[in-house]
Amino acid sequence: HAIVTDGSVDIRGEKTVLRLAAESTGKGIRAFGDITVINGDVSVTQATEGIVSTAKGILVKGGKIRVNTLDECMESKAAMVISGGEILLNGQNAGVDTDTRLTQSGGTIFICAPTGGDGGMVELVTESGASAVWTSSGGRFIGFGTPGESSTPSDKSGMQTVKITGEFKAGTVYLLRDSNGNALAAAEPAFDCGTMIVSCPELKDGLNVELVSNVKADGVKTNGANGGGYYADATFEGGEVLYSGTVSGNLTKLGA
Repeated sequence: HAIVTDGSVDIRGEKTVLRLAAESTGKGIRAFGDITVINGDVSVTQATEGIVSTAKGILVKGGKIRVNTLDECMESKAAMVISGGEILLNGQNAGVDTDTRLTQSGGTIFICAPTGGDGGMVELVTESGASAVWTSSGGRFIGFGTPGESSTPSDKSGMQTVKITGEFKAGTVYLLRDSNGNALAAAEPAFDCGTMIVSCPELKDGLNVELVSNVKADGVKTNGANGGGYYADATFEGGEVLYSGTVSGNLTKLGA
């Protein structure tokens, strides 16, 4: 492991910069206690698992986290609570794995988890077979994963979610926009994937949306640890409309 402790990890400093790489079977950060990130810049460029609390929870209130792993990117036995910050996760198996609940009320989460395994973008099934809960009440979630992965935010979430099934190619920009051309989410996966999930405050019942591929983006892309990323402030031109539909209820499904 790059950083390991039997206690807790608390990252608060605005000027804190961590660049971590574990050995082939190691974790970037492993703690038995809680892991808290309030500020700073944390990057795990190489690890089997990225940021792991083996007994407690993970709290992110701010800062920037970039993780690239062979398995899960962020894993906790207790709750994982995201209220701010910028989190970019590229995991071969799962982006987020929690045994109790994932709660997002702020910040931005970008996930690319191409192979899925038993987890996909967000793994909510515990080792005992019980189900964890994912709720979204604020912030922005953009994820790419596998078609068979069924984890989506709970129907008790305060924000609507759009799940799109199709073919998403690495290096291609995909834009979810409303019928007036306003961008809701724009991102490109680091790997070929079969599902895209978007949850953001702009999604409301009755809103007509469409997914456009191969758009030209003019703006700055926020990059993940292994390529891919999302556009927070950009203009878009061209592209091909793949799917369209109307937002209805907490989960709207588009695509194949």
